[in-house]
Amino acid sequence: MPGDLRPSVLVLDVDETVTDMSPLAARLEDVGLPGRLLPTWFAGVLRDGMAVTLAGGTVTFAAVARDGLRTLLAQEGGFGSSAAARRKWRFAWSGRP
Repeated sequence: MPGDLRPSVLVLDVDETVTDMSPLAARLEDVGLPGRLLPTWFAGVLRDGMAVTLAGGTVTFAAVARDGLRTLLAQEGGFGSSAAARRKWRFAWSGRP
């Protein structure tokens, strides 16, 4: 059909909409951050991921999430650069449905 403007691909963001992310608050606490920072962390992940994409770059969700965690750790005085803390967080995230 000429002039058909239907997209060929549709992408949906379901985190926080369909999935419950609240269990990740406990994972923040595991690395020394208050669980109340979960919305702050996730908003930063979305913001930074969109910024990279709009600038024409590519980055994995894991990389953006990890950098957001490092930023919060530095700001809030969590376990900082502790490799064990990052591994614990990575494990917690990988266990999400």
